[in-house]
Amino acid sequence: MRTSILLVLVTALMVSTSFTKSPKALDSYQVFIIQDTIRREVLFDSQNIHLKKKPFKIEIRLKDSLDGVSLNISYHRTYYDTPLSKHLPDWENIVGKTMAEDEFNKDKDIAVADDALCYWFYESDQFNFHRFDPTVKVENGTTIGTITVENISDTDTGKEYPIKKIQAPLYFVFFNYDHKIDYTHKAEDQYTAWKEYGRKRVKLSFD
Repeated sequence: MRTSILLVLVTALMVSTSFTKSPKALDSYQVFIIQDTIRREVLFDSQNIHLKKKPFKIEIRLKDSLDGVSLNISYHRTYYDTPLSKHLPDWENIVGKTMAEDEFNKDKDIAVADDALCYWFYESDQFNFHRFDPTVKVENGTTIGTITVENISDTDTGKEYPIKKIQAPLYFVFFNYDHKIDYTHKAEDQYTAWKEYGRKRVKLSFD
């Protein structure tokens, strides 16, 4: 997985211009963890899903024309333990935290980072690429994309390794937020005024 400052800035711009939907739409997505016969939906409450140390898939369903979902994947619990009543860490810089990942998930990996974010999106009318596996389906207004996970890209250490070598649980936090500017706030308070919607979290343990 390769990133650059330019790509990160472009991705941040994409995120900052993508969410123009209503709060209801920002809450309209589903996440499923899939491995062999396991198919578990990630809900708003905390869960612990046990997987084998072998490839698995993450299925994202974006409803009501929702373009994408933001998420943090980490070996640490910083995002995971943030109460729903509070902003996620360093909220005023949330857009700048978004990493640029490979197009079409060519390396079949996920980016693990203590403080950075991913943005998994599908906007066929604006971009000719996305972060999901190559084939994305649209059924009755719902966009269905999958991320096949065979490898880990640890952006904090710069190491990449296959899922069979994972040694600790992964903490996932999915969320969306309203990027509309509220002109009743001072410029420096704009990001703080943004509203977060639909936080879901899951702990993946590996046997």
